[in-house]
Amino acid sequence: MSFPNDQFYLKNEREMRNIFAAFPEAIDNTQKIADRCNVEFEFGKLHLPEFTAPDGLTNREYLRKLCNEGLLYRYENITDEEIYKALAKVY
Repeated sequence: MSFPNDQFYLKNEREMRNIFAAFPEAIDNTQKIADRCNVEFEFGKLHLPEFTAPDGLTNREYLRKLCNEGLLYRYENITDEEIYKALAKVY
C-alpha cells in the first residue's frame, strides 16, 4: 500500500493555518466545532449498532433475504442456483 505523496497525516494547527492562510476563520471555526465535541474512544472493541431483523428472522437470515432480493432486482434473469452460488462465496 502506498500513497501518492507524503501529505497523508493529521496536520497540526500551524500547518493548517499556513495551508489556509487566506481563510483564517476556517481554522477558528474548526476549533469552535472541536470544542463542542465530546468523544471518547474505546480501542480494541467492536462497536456495532444494535439491529433487530423484522419478521422474526435472525440478522443472518435477513441479510440473506436482502441479498437475494437485491440480486433479483439487479439481474432479472438470474436463477436460484446462480443466487446460491453468489451467496456461497459470501459465507
